[in-house]
Amino acid sequence: MNVKKRDAGYCNIKLVLIFLVVFGHMIEGQIDNHPFFMQSYRVIYSVHMPLFLFLSGLFIKNGTDCMRQMKQMFLLYGCCQLPIVIIRRLLGAECSHLTPFWHLWYLLSMACMAGIGGIWFLLISKYPKLNKVWVKAGIVVGAVLAGCFAGNCPYIGRTLSLSRTICFLPYFLMGIFLSKDMEWKRLRPLGAIALCIYFMLFLVRGQWIPVQFLYHADSFEQQKQIISEVFMQGTTTRLLCYILGITLGLFLLTFITERRFPFTKVGAYTLEIYLLHAPLVRLCEKIEAEERIWFIIAPVVTVYIILFLYKAFQWRHPLYAVLCHRTLLSQKRLRYFFK
Repeated sequence: MNVKKRDAGYCNIKLVLIFLVVFGHMIEGQIDNHPFFMQSYRVIYSVHMPLFLFLSGLFIKNGTDCMRQMKQMFLLYGCCQLPIVIIRRLLGAECSHLTPFWHLWYLLSMACMAGIGGIWFLLISKYPKLNKVWVKAGIVVGAVLAGCFAGNCPYIGRTLSLSRTICFLPYFLMGIFLSKDMEWKRLRPLGAIALCIYFMLFLVRGQWIPVQFLYHADSFEQQKQIISEVFMQGTTTRLLCYILGITLGLFLLTFITERRFPFTKVGAYTLEIYLLHAPLVRLCEKIEAEERIWFIIAPVVTVYIILFLYKAFQWRHPLYAVLCHRTLLSQKRLRYFFK
């Protein structure tokens, strides 16, 4: 796959993000054993999914894109969630179609966000005056406030991935409202300032945010054992998470290189890697090694998993369309397969 020069920077940053996703899952079982892994985990979870959702919105520019994305994500969610529900029920474990399994929340939340994006494009097509900077800024601020206070509702949690959808929606909206053709390099001074703000806030308060809070999966009431004053601390901590995500994300966007490397094209397959890395990581969790050995094992195995899954998706059989978002809606390929 040839990566256009203008998109090389985005592929590079998506490659960094998918590395953080897999690496974060790799060290998840070790964070209680070593402070370095704990703080690394907090840094990773403060930025990787917010920036992924921002980039998802950045490449959606009309209602047609939104509808295609929504259908694709719902289909993928159904294909991935259904087998897991069946297997877990056969094993006697409780599992619901409405509660996404582990990392599959992204598919359901992304589908809902794409639907919201479709509503936005429908509104601006009928009311063009809404497509103004101050209106977009107001919507983002409103979405941030909604995310901060949504945690106070005990009914907003993991079911239908509602909590994560509301909490991560501002990042997706910012992506829709901005242009992917932005000259991010021109904002490098601002990116450097953002990095300074990030580390200042992280050192003052961020390094003590409970890791479970960074998932944004549960209401504050369900996390009262890790946050002392549910309303104030939960709301302000979530606001802090927004600031951390935006500042570190801005730094990465402005300083990522646009140079094309041999591995740049791997960044175009992040969805496939994201969906299929979970069982491989689960297998790696069985590795018994000393803490110092994990400093070598974790990054090496992370790179291996990413390259392995990337190579696996070079197979071009029409069934590839079931998982590959670039060919999912290719009716020509599907008709060829079902002849």
